[in-house]
Amino acid sequence: MIERYLGFYFSNPFWLDQKIDVDSLRVSPDLFTAELSRIIFTHVGIGYTLKVCRDGRFLLRINSIAEQIEATYAEPNMSFGNHLSAWSEYLMFANAFALIFQSTHLEVSNFGYFESRELTNKDAFGIRVENGHEAGHSICPQSIAEKFQMGRYLSQLPNSGVPLSLDSRFSNRIVVEKSVIEKAVTKFDSIIGNRNAISNTNQLLKAVSEYKVGNFDTSLILAWFVVESIVHAKWSAWLDSKKLDGDGNLRINGDRKSVLKGRDYTMSSKLNMLELADVLPLSIFKNLDKVRGFRNKVVHQDERYDCSMEDAGLALESANALMLYHFNIALKLNLSLSISGL
Repeated sequence: MIERYLGFYFSNPFWLDQKIDVDSLRVSPDLFTAELSRIIFTHVGIGYTLKVCRDGRFLLRINSIAEQIEATYAEPNMSFGNHLSAWSEYLMFANAFALIFQSTHLEVSNFGYFESRELTNKDAFGIRVENGHEAGHSICPQSIAEKFQMGRYLSQLPNSGVPLSLDSRFSNRIVVEKSVIEKAVTKFDSIIGNRNAISNTNQLLKAVSEYKVGNFDTSLILAWFVVESIVHAKWSAWLDSKKLDGDGNLRINGDRKSVLKGRDYTMSSKLNMLELADVLPLSIFKNLDKVRGFRNKVVHQDERYDCSMEDAGLALESANALMLYHFNIALKLNLSLSISGL
């Protein structure tokens, strides 16, 4: 039986459940690799499987996507476009889980260790599993993931007599308790069947990722994508709820609905009407209305406006509050920043 997984590491390394004494394992290359590769956590959810190794490697299988990829390998002329599309879909789920996991760790430990950096096709790698055992994987030569991938093998580590525990692959690693993974998986399970929730969680991670490197205008725009997606969904649902009057007569026909969903009803109009209809809380509306103004200045390249850290932070927190209100997914964002000295 052959199964294919998407593999990835976070840029901040960790041990799952228990720290490994890498120095004591140096005498046995096979044992060293086996201990780092040991799968500590496995969860089979609805339509997916997640495994996490001792050294922080994640293996994610989304059944529908994996089957699509496996089918493309069976084609005589595999379409690169189809393969790329499947990878993009996989990364959407991986990034959604990444934000949930990193948020959960911050919530539990109150320690902003993980940087919430977007996973791209340069960071992830394919893993082939045959009859329950890993049979091979690709390498990420353009990502820090390669450093952790090769760190599983003593032959790829320096043999200078310096303790391995001082190597940058292993020094300063934290230990993440299994309870963090378990709590994160529970949250992931709550949205796994809602593609819009997965997509927006993925988009929010991208927005945080840009914020963390100081791209505040890009971060704000990406956060606004989340806002627009949810507001449009709420607007459509509210219109559907008003389709009939109290006597059961048709109030909103197809033509009227086309007008109500057309260009005459801007985001400003929708936000105001949804708040007045008690579909949006006033507190969320006020912040979204501020962010909408910032977004317009960025998009229209207002030379008098420079998107600040505070403006982007408000956009992220507002999008996050809307996520909680709409999808009932509670996320704690790590918005701390640091820069190296010149």
